[in-house]
Amino acid sequence: PKATPAPALSDEEILAMVERGEIPVVHLKEQTFADTFNEENIQQFMLGEITWAQLNGLSMEEAYSLADQAFSMFEEGKRSEALSVIEALVLANPKDGYFHALLGSFYQRMEMPEDALEEYTEALKLSPDNIEAHVNRGELLLQSGRFDEAMTHLQKAVDLDPQAENPSAMRARALARASASVFEQILKDKGTP
Repeated sequence: PKATPAPALSDEEILAMVERGEIPVVHLKEQTFADTFNEENIQQFMLGEITWAQLNGLSMEEAYSLADQAFSMFEEGKRSEALSVIEALVLANPKDGYFHALLGSFYQRMEMPEDALEEYTEALKLSPDNIEAHVNRGELLLQSGRFDEAMTHLQKAVDLDPQAENPSAMRARALARASASVFEQILKDKGTP
C-alpha cells in the first residue's frame, strides 16, 4: 500500500519550529523583495526563463544549502520537516534534477515507491547523467519485478562511472550482479536453458 505523506505544516507550526531551533534558518544575502520581483523578472518567470526561486531572489547556492540542511534534518529523524523543505525546493526550482532526485530518495526511504519513481523519472529527464537517480530508480524497479527496466538503469549508472569511483555506481554493479544471479537461478529452476 502507498504510504501517505505527512500533513503539511501550518505557518504557525513552522514559525514555532524555527523559534525552537528545530528548523535551521538560512541567512540569505541582503536583498529586498523589490530587487527581484520586478516587471522584467516577472515576465521572465511567466515565459519560463527563470524559476520561482530566482524570481524571489533565492540563489542556487542558497537553495543547495537549504537542501543540505534538509538532508541533515531527515537524517536526524525530522522527516516531515525535511520533506516539506525539499518539496518546496522542487516547486521553487522545478528544472533542477538534483532536487527531484533528492525528493525521490526521501520518498524511497519513506516507503513511497510510486512517488519516488516519479521524482527519479523527472530527475533523469532534467539530468540524464545523475548516477544516484539511475541506481535508486533501478533498485525500485527491481523491487517491483521490472527486471529489464531496472537493468537498463543500473547499466547506465555503471557506464557513467567507468573508473568505478562513485559509491552509487559500485552499488549498481553489485545490484546488477546479484539480480542477474537470481534471474539465472530462476531460469535454471524452471528448466529454461
